[in-house]
Amino acid sequence: MLLIHLASVGLILGWMGSAESRPFSEDDKKMLKKESPHWKAPPIDEFLEDNVSKKGTIYTYIFKYKNNAESKICDVTLKSKKKADGNIEAQHKWKCKTILPVDPDYQGDDIERRRRHRRRRNNIW
Repeated sequence: MLLIHLASVGLILGWMGSAESRPFSEDDKKMLKKESPHWKAPPIDEFLEDNVSKKGTIYTYIFKYKNNAESKICDVTLKSKKKADGNIEAQHKWKCKTILPVDPDYQGDDIERRRRHRRRRNNIW
């Protein structure tokens, strides 16, 4: 009997410790677009991937977005904790990569031909 009781308590605690996960709502997107200038990150134009999870009073926003003006794709992790006095404590990390435009001159077999020519030209003593 004691073993069954301990097992049920363990299952309940394990269930309570797991995080709820869901995609962003429109309110989440509006809030993040409003807050992103405070991070000194490029402005958000389009969300590519998004996920928010809640564990206790901590919300974790993990998302990827696109900035069209600077041609960048950024990965962001934002953790916010709601305190008992109503204040919100948050920390964030972001990292951006530049999207390189595709040059129509460098496509298909033409790329290999140019690379071979460049190698021959550079190997001359």
